[in-house]
Amino acid sequence: MWSRAKPFSIAPAMNFGMYLNPVTKMCVEKCKVLYNAQIIEPAYGHFASGEEGIGALADTAEIMKRIIQLLSV
Repeated sequence: MWSRAKPFSIAPAMNFGMYLNPVTKMCVEKCKVLYNAQIIEPAYGHFASGEEGIGALADTAEIMKRIIQLLSV
């Protein structure tokens, strides 16, 4: 069981069709509400399928910045 006392981040990354799926959105929102998770939103990018859209892993520098902020609290 996750503890609300321990801060953590989630950096979801997946094909844009999966990321924009309502069930995925609901699960991400549940993580925010139930577990106080900090969500690092995915970036716009190109996928192996040749398609492009939102869902690519956020930039490493952005992820590190957010984790440092989270641990500084």
